[in-house]
Amino acid sequence: MIEFQSCTIAKKIMMRELFMLFFLGGCIWANAQVAVNTDGAAPDASSMLDIKSISKGVLLPRMTLIQRSAIASPANGLMIYQNDNSPGCAVVK
Repeated sequence: MIEFQSCTIAKKIMMRELFMLFFLGGCIWANAQVAVNTDGAAPDASSMLDIKSISKGVLLPRMTLIQRSAIASPANGLMIYQNDNSPGCAVVK
């Protein structure tokens, strides 16, 4: 009877360890993508953020030329809307 119980405990421990292995392994291979939509569609495979709407748009951060110039080390592709001097969308290249 004692051997049977220890075997059951060992199986439970092994199953828990296998579960953790698969869970952690799945987390390592997980792909972080976000879809913002109303139809439940998955994000496009090539995007990190996929926004879809037929009635609304995206509002970029709005700032002046001085504020834009004060951004330390802006990333390539950073987008803002400049609202003075030459108003419009500005993209860092």
